[in-house]
Amino acid sequence: MMKSLFLALLLKLTLCASSIVGVSLVEDKPSYNFENISEVVGFEPTTLPLKVNATQSYWVRVELNETLLSSDKEYVLNLESSMGRVDYLYAPEYLSDMQNSELLYISREKRSSYYFKILKRDRLVVFNAKVEQLRAYKEHLRLRDTLYGISYGVILSAILYYFSFFIFIKNRMYLYYSLTQLFMLLILILVTIKSEGSGDDMLFSILYSLFILFTALFANAFLELQKLSMTLVRVVAFVTLLLMLETFFDISSRFMVPVAPLMLVYLLTAIYVYGKREDRAVLFYIFGWTLLILSFVLAEVQILFLEDNFMSPTDILHISMPLESLILAFALSYKMKQLKEEQRVKEQMLVHQDKRASIGDMIDNIAHQWRQPLTNIGYIVMNLSAAARNEKLNAMLWEKKSQEINTQLEYMSQTINDFRTFYSEQTQREHFYVNDSLLKMLPIIDSTLISNNILLEIQGNKSLKLIGSQSEFTQVMLNLLSNAKEAFERKSVKDRKITITLLEDGLWVEDSAGGVEESLEKSLFEANASSKAKGGGMGLYMSRLIIEKHFNATLEYQAIEGGSRF
Repeated sequence: MMKSLFLALLLKLTLCASSIVGVSLVEDKPSYNFENISEVVGFEPTTLPLKVNATQSYWVRVELNETLLSSDKEYVLNLESSMGRVDYLYAPEYLSDMQNSELLYISREKRSSYYFKILKRDRLVVFNAKVEQLRAYKEHLRLRDTLYGISYGVILSAILYYFSFFIFIKNRMYLYYSLTQLFMLLILILVTIKSEGSGDDMLFSILYSLFILFTALFANAFLELQKLSMTLVRVVAFVTLLLMLETFFDISSRFMVPVAPLMLVYLLTAIYVYGKREDRAVLFYIFGWTLLILSFVLAEVQILFLEDNFMSPTDILHISMPLESLILAFALSYKMKQLKEEQRVKEQMLVHQDKRASIGDMIDNIAHQWRQPLTNIGYIVMNLSAAARNEKLNAMLWEKKSQEINTQLEYMSQTINDFRTFYSEQTQREHFYVNDSLLKMLPIIDSTLISNNILLEIQGNKSLKLIGSQSEFTQVMLNLLSNAKEAFERKSVKDRKITITLLEDGLWVEDSAGGVEESLEKSLFEANASSKAKGGGMGLYMSRLIIEKHFNATLEYQAIEGGSRF
């Protein structure tokens, strides 16, 4: 393939140099038309590619080498205009020789001169004509179509892949990237499909403006500019507005001033962010934008200033844009890895914070659990002291009271073991009966419920089993029971009851504490959302996180008559 491409390119360059012997230009007049233009005098010699600021119409004459016309080989005249815009008309008599708006067969009529009318566009118009052998042209066209097809496939794959991420993750960064690539793809298709409609200018302006807009939104989201500096956000917004206005007013073509360098602001912003954070994902972003800006600058410089193009601007964009799309896809993938790691660390910290936040409750529970045995031990010691004073202390009494003290101490030791189990970091997954897990939890909170006059009832399917960590399940249940207890206290509810109902595939935790305020219902499971005066809001957030991540289930709130259901 590379050999064919080289030979086709070599033949193309050779023919272009010798087959077109003259190109001339004359300003249009009302009396000029395709029937009499060949008789008009005043054509002035010029060169190809022809670049004119088309504030009015012009006529172009292309003269071919006579030896070309006497050849038995088939040739075509390949016409090119500004980035896919057809800014010229051809004579009706050429219609039979036109394969399409950009390709004219030479061998059929053997004309030595061809006339084209450059239309008034009020902007820079580029017109070029190249003679190629039909066979070489078809080979070049096949290679070009292959290149374009690969370009479209790469960009379309990136669009679908990251748009699906937006649907499932709801991160706008992926939406902005997908829309940026979508409008990039539409621009490439537009500059590839030759059209004679003047409405193409407006369509191109709209697509390019939307491309620039979502490029800026993606840059803001990916680089997290708002966290770094609002000045950067304003600078990027200002440059984005300038680029969008330019594409509608075509300042670059009117005043022969390249505007692609304005895009350097996006690149310089990324370099500044990398200097602050040294983020490898930003480094990929810098590489992608460097490639895209260089291609835009090269295409613009060729159109505005160079006499001949070493590569079509359309071909340049079809190479650089999919490469930029791939590089930014790598950047997003790396960013995704970073976000997952940050989320994992955040979840670990939240779990730790949640357990730390419950230490006060646990100490209160321990105090409740130990108060009664400590009181009993005190009474036993007082009995022993009285017996000793009255000389009634004997071996039998001593053995009996010692056994009573040991019983109380064993109860206190078991309480410590229960709390140690709860605070253990073991989170291995296992099958366990929910009812058994709840019964093991009761000693931790039983005395607190009793001291607060709260009735706890467990009912329903005693054979319900779950797969997960019993320690994490206990943590979730204690969070729910603790929230209910505090709601009873805060609202001074007299009839205090918590019911845990075991279902076939889940469970309910219901209380009679009056329910949650309507203003908090939507944000109930968000971090830092709390109805408590000094609450941190971690309990329900972490509870839902544990249930969803580690039990593949959901934790929802439902208001019921006189209370809440989770």
